[in-house]
Amino acid sequence: RTLIYALSYGVDVILYDRFERLKSDGILGIANIASSMRELVTLLDESREPIYTRSGSYVLALDKLGVDRVETYTPVLGIVEVSDECTLCDSCVSNCPTQALRKEVQENNLLLLFDHEKCVGCKICEEVCPHNAIRVKWGVDKAIYGKAIPLVQDEVVRCRMCGKPLGAKSMFKEIEEKMRAKGIPESAINAIYLCDECKTKMFWPK
Repeated sequence: RTLIYALSYGVDVILYDRFERLKSDGILGIANIASSMRELVTLLDESREPIYTRSGSYVLALDKLGVDRVETYTPVLGIVEVSDECTLCDSCVSNCPTQALRKEVQENNLLLLFDHEKCVGCKICEEVCPHNAIRVKWGVDKAIYGKAIPLVQDEVVRCRMCGKPLGAKSMFKEIEEKMRAKGIPESAINAIYLCDECKTKMFWPK
């Protein structure tokens, strides 16, 4: 993680290990390594990379590494993955502290969108997901950095009176099945397909 941060600011990373204990494929993939003081001085002299004072660019770091994706053992950014168990219930969206997860209606579909650049890898979404459908990895993925990508989409359910979007079809199907299993009256089940405003008009008319 530290090396990724340094690279993201344009710093050229050079490690010195006279015993060559760091010479593994993983380390060689992210930094120059010197095994002698002479080699270290040579590498430092050859290093002419500019050092920036702006916010870190993880794309710059990945470009310097020559890779498209890096996973780390400690948080850098989060990479969110969602399984088919997701019902777009809103638990992750409403609890995300950085708004890296959000829902959006596009025509007749409801999408769960993920903004990799905003995700801090806190894993709160993992903890609050009632279906255990979310996994968060730590790292940087160039393919999704700097854009909002759809993780899940489902048909949108709209209010049966005014047409206002309410949520995902899979979520309402699950709620309806649980209500029927408990013997809840049909009138109450039908009410879940109304927005709050239309419920008020129906049950408490002026």
